[in-house]
Order: sequence, then structure tokens, then C-alpha cells
Amino acid sequence: MIDVRAPSFRRGMVRRIVAAMVAVARGDVTTEDLSAALRGAKRDFGSLSPEPLTLMDISYGFPFLTVQKPKVIAEWNEAHLDTDLRLRFLDGFARASGLAYGLKRERS
Repeated sequence: MIDVRAPSFRRGMVRRIVAAMVAVARGDVTTEDLSAALRGAKRDFGSLSPEPLTLMDISYGFPFLTVQKPKVIAEWNEAHLDTDLRLRFLDGFARASGLAYGLKRERS
């Protein structure tokens, strides 16, 4: 899971951020390339398809009352479990393959 927070976003910005992260994780792009792009170098890392991305929350600086439906909570818990299982699989695969990808995750 990737949590992106900012006071505002440009259209497609999160999709481009995640595409750059994926490119670095795959080894297609170096962290130096990414750093140079953040300093202003012209570099296009592409744009991720919107389907795997989910807008989870918007904060306007004042509270909203929200109602969490049981079905939504169950779907969220299932997605969280699926993500955790996938990360554990990838972690085990990387260790068995001798790869070190430095994936950090929160334990719940």
C-alpha cells in the first residue's frame, strides 16, 4: 500500500508517482534518475493505470461524520489481508532468490 498525502494534487499526479516507484522497484530506473527528476530534470516515468489505485480519504481541514458499512469494512479487511499475504510471498521469494529489495511495511 502506498499512502500519498499533499495539500493538493495535479491531475494524474499520483498515477505518475506510483509509476516512478514501480519503475525503480523493477530496476528500470535508478534512484539517481528519480532524484534528478525531482530536482527538475525532464524525465517521464509513465503513468500507472488507475484500476489498482483507490482513493481512501480526503481531508478538508474540518471533520465529517462518516458511516462505515459492514460490507465495506469486510472488503477492506479482505484487501488488507490479500496485500499482506502477497507481501509475505514476495518477501519469502526474494529471500530464497537472494534478492534484497528493501520493502518496508507496517505490521498490524
